[in-house]
Order: sequence, then C-alpha cells, then structure tokens
Amino acid sequence: MIAALTDLWGLSAPGPNNLLADPAFLCLREACRADYPGSGSADPNLALSVALRSLGLLYSLSLDAVAPALLVAEAAVRLHTGLGASTTKRVHMALLDLAENFPEMTFGPARVVRLSADALSDLFDALRLRRVFGPSAFDAQRFAGFHWLIVEETVPLIQDPEARAFPMPLVDLIPCINGFLLRVLTRRTRFRRL
Repeated sequence: MIAALTDLWGLSAPGPNNLLADPAFLCLREACRADYPGSGSADPNLALSVALRSLGLLYSLSLDAVAPALLVAEAAVRLHTGLGASTTKRVHMALLDLAENFPEMTFGPARVVRLSADALSDLFDALRLRRVFGPSAFDAQRFAGFHWLIVEETVPLIQDPEARAFPMPLVDLIPCINGFLLRVLTRRTRFRRL
C-alpha cells in the first residue's frame, strides 16, 4: 500500500486525466481489495478517490489550500484505519444559538457544551476541510461562542466503503433530477422573457 501511495503522492498538478485509470491508483485499489476483504466485491473506485482527496492527494489540492497534505506514512495509517474499521462514531450536533448561559450538562450520550475554537476545529477536522474546500471551509472562531447539543453514537459499518461513499444509488437519483428539470423547463416555457 505504501508503494502505491508514494507513487500517487508523487503525481504533480494537473495530474492524470483519469485518476481511476492511473497505474498507481489501480495498484492501490488492488492492494486494498487484497488486504481488506470488507473493501467491497465491486471496484472501490469512488471510496478510494474520495479518501485520497480527503487525505490530501497532492495534485488534487486547490491552489488556495492552506492546509498541507499528509505525509505518505500518515495517509497510509489513516487509510488502513478507515478500511479496517468495523464501527464508526457518528456525531450529531445542533447549534443552540438562542440558548441561555447555563452550565455544561451531560445526559446519556448527549451533552450540552460551549466549545472553544480549537475543540471545534478538532471535532470538525478543520485541517481536512481546508485541504479539500479551501481557506473559507470552516471558521471555528465564529462558532466558538455558542452552546452546542452534541449526541455521539457508535454504529457498526455494515456496508462496504463504496456504498458508504455514495449511499444513494444513482438509479434512485435520476427520477428526482428528471422531475426537477421537467419543472424548470415547464416554468421556462410558461413565462415569456421581457
């Protein structure tokens, strides 16, 4: 896995026309399928490409990315952890912007707290968000003054990584898109431009 990741991390911008067909990507995909039986019977292309972008694949970083890419060794450890995981921690958060000033409370898996900017950055993985979406991805300082209702749960991972990367089958999405486009086109023909 490290050899394939090293080759991928060596790609320079603008990178290959099709990452999914690049020999280094294909080598990593086959290594993942061989070493992690839960990585899916189908090709885990989408899950791997999303994971690589999230880890900071160098050529995929935007020019205004302010967070550095991970080193190859750290990216390999995180990819190994993600592919080998059998459970994940789901965190549900609600911003209580109209809440009174009250002490921190914990009840069962839920808690009401006021988090510092550093704690919010850690919780939201702000470095990864800045790596993927640029410098304005998440401003933890703006949200640090509020109370938050946070509920954490540990859930088993029953789907393979490809299904988790794209949870809604494209076949289910096409009727929604077609219906939306039909409504837009109908509206366009009903009202004349002035």
